[in-house]
Amino acid sequence: MQDKAKQIKGRINYFAFYVKELSGLVRTGQNWYRAKTTCPFHDDKHAGSLHVNILNGSYHCFACGAKGDIFKFLMEKYNLTFKESLNRLEREVY
Repeated sequence: MQDKAKQIKGRINYFAFYVKELSGLVRTGQNWYRAKTTCPFHDDKHAGSLHVNILNGSYHCFACGAKGDIFKFLMEKYNLTFKESLNRLEREVY
């Protein structure tokens, strides 16, 4: 399963993935972008706390501390298992 995950990470366009999942991004640094929407992992009152790295696919919310990679993002947002998030990313084109 780890080989499959590595293969998916090698082909995915992280920018396209996060734009779709978060309805837009604003550049904040060389590879970092801030979500235009609120963080999906806590009761966020203001947009801007969730940041994503389009080079390696990681995310970090500076308000609630949520962080991880694209697989964990899908697992947390949609209550999926690792295998389910892997299969979902394998089917999707970004």
